[in-house]
Amino acid sequence: MPSQEELDCLKEHLPYELCMLRHAYGRMLSPIPNSDRRTRLDWNMQAESFALHARNLKNFLANDAGKGNNNFVALDFVKGFKRRTPNKLSGAFQRLNQQMLHLGKQRRTETKDKFNIDDAKAILDWVDQSLKEFVAALPPELRSYWCEAVADPEASGSYGPTLSATNTVTSTGTMIGFIAPAPPPPTRK
Repeated sequence: MPSQEELDCLKEHLPYELCMLRHAYGRMLSPIPNSDRRTRLDWNMQAESFALHARNLKNFLANDAGKGNNNFVALDFVKGFKRRTPNKLSGAFQRLNQQMLHLGKQRRTETKDKFNIDDAKAILDWVDQSLKEFVAALPPELRSYWCEAVADPEASGSYGPTLSATNTVTSTGTMIGFIAPAPPPPTRK
């Protein structure tokens, strides 16, 4: 019998990671005017979000639970399931780690040496395919808990907080994968 935490992982947490990876990639495809610093910073923010979710999903698929073994991995759900990072993606993941996930000594300054949209596409394709294989390998009693709608950034429904016309954060729908909204700013006297 699966635990509530395992069921929550399948119906919410894991699909949310995939949703955010897909959404970040989609946002990274937006044109970037060279003269617009804010847009370039937005692209960097989206790439960093992509990096975070890519690493989480890679670690899940590769059964890398990290220190303390406090994280779910594919083996927790499917005996014998493990996806190794293909050799063709080792450079992309290395650039992602050096550039965004660590303040590393090997961090590059030349654009040609940095993590880019081609790296992101290759990683997204590998994660998408690997998770399809993972879901197909789930025992039938667990497969029904996988929630593809949560993994689809274009799915209808309201996930998370919204901002009203008066700039008040309100909560509508189900809060899937989001942290609680920040408290409103203090009023000025």
